Amino acid sequence: MKRIMTICLAFALLLCVVPQASVLASEAEYVLTRAESRDKDLTTYVPSGSGGRDYYTGVIVNYDLSVKNYSGDVTLSFDYNGAKSSTVVSVLPNKVYPIEVTVRFTPDFDIKLSSNGYGPVTATLVYTYHDYSFSAIAGNNAPLTHGASLVGTELVIMDIFVIDTPSAWAKDEVARTVSEGFVAKKLQTSYAANITREDFCVVLARVLEKQKPEWFSAFKGTYSAPGYAVPFNDVGTVADDNLIDICWLNSLEIVTGVGEGRFSPNGELTRQEAAVLLRRAAIKLGVRDSSSQTKFADQSDVASWAVDALGFVVDKGIMKGTGGNRFDPKGKYTREQAYTTIIRLYDVLSGTFQVDGITLIYIGSEVMSTSMLLDHYQYLPLEGYVVYAVRFSHSGVTDSSSLYPFSGNCRLIDKNGNQYKSTGTFFTGPQGYGDNINKFHIYFTVPETIPLSSLAFSYQGRSLDLP
Repeated sequence: MKRIMTICLAFALLLCVVPQASVLASEAEYVLTRAESRDKDLTTYVPSGSGGRDYYTGVIVNYDLSVKNYSGDVTLSFDYNGAKSSTVVSVLPNKVYPIEVTVRFTPDFDIKLSSNGYGPVTATLVYTYHDYSFSAIAGNNAPLTHGASLVGTELVIMDIFVIDTPSAWAKDEVARTVSEGFVAKKLQTSYAANITREDFCVVLARVLEKQKPEWFSAFKGTYSAPGYAVPFNDVGTVADDNLIDICWLNSLEIVTGVGEGRFSPNGELTRQEAAVLLRRAAIKLGVRDSSSQTKFADQSDVASWAVDALGFVVDKGIMKGTGGNRFDPKGKYTREQAYTTIIRLYDVLSGTFQVDGITLIYIGSEVMSTSMLLDHYQYLPLEGYVVYAVRFSHSGVTDSSSLYPFSGNCRLIDKNGNQYKSTGTFFTGPQGYGDNINKFHIYFTVPETIPLSSLAFSYQGRSLDLP
């Protein structure tokens, strides 16, 4: 049985543990402490507009949850005068999880708007709740500061966010996924937790929206039109912003239900199910449906309906094994696994390669003519062969030698698995040759019987269809 532990946070700094009846959770397994040095002022001022009340938002209190031997789910609850908010985080042993509690604070007084902004308020506001308090002198967007207390206020708990870090192997790719805006803040935690079907659809939809914003815009019109029928009968509790993503992916035939009209938003994905969804998304956005046969040690565990998808995502470098030449097709798909495969899917869709911190973008390929070869290459291939050029761009590379490892280790691969090494490289920049390059061409000599359209560009297990 999965172990569940509940930790209650209160302004009075009271700590209680309410584990399931079958769980014997000792205090030695975790330590919860206040982290006052990280407390922040409520610096975000939000004017109410007409008919409302001004308020401030910000992180008000911080904690550290130090986990020792415990592994499982922890429910964090914040209680202020009976107003409770909670969140569940999956924790691993020997880690420290910083916790931020964000609140909305509404002063119980009016601040008059003067010609120069909000005029200074000289009164000191006082209010004390439990044994935690803060105070403010309100001025022109003045922040609320800690120290005394406030009177006549309303405090609303807006969010509890547990800061987590992904595993070392996933750190860089997860960071890129977050930086691209594909992962909402509430999903930037519990990286080792299994991702739900709803959450994965939301992240996947952001990738597709970035590639095809016009598709998403058109569907939003369909979704909001009178008479639109949601295709699932168990999504009543799904937030509308998430539901539109689920319905959009369903309209694209990327996501289907689990039977009997159900979507199962809280259901967890297996790795082979994820492979199927990733393949459908890639093909829908124009990636050629090609794959090679995988030979994992647990290949016999792959369902027949997932065999092609597995070959596709491995061939394109979107998914990899879990170690020991295993794919673990029926294993659960964690958040960090999902985020790493999402950024790889994005790279495939955008023709992007990451090489030692350099971002390279595929911009096309072509057959080299005789005049181009003599100009760039200085020699012609042997009879029966042709030279293909694969072109990439990057702004900001000042030393062309940094790209030699990439050009020297890439290959062209034909449908029979034959590989062709690069036979030359040509760099160009704003002024032509030399430094400050922003484009470079990699040349391959291939039998003329093999058309460019049948080849794939390959680098470190990742393939890119040509042209």
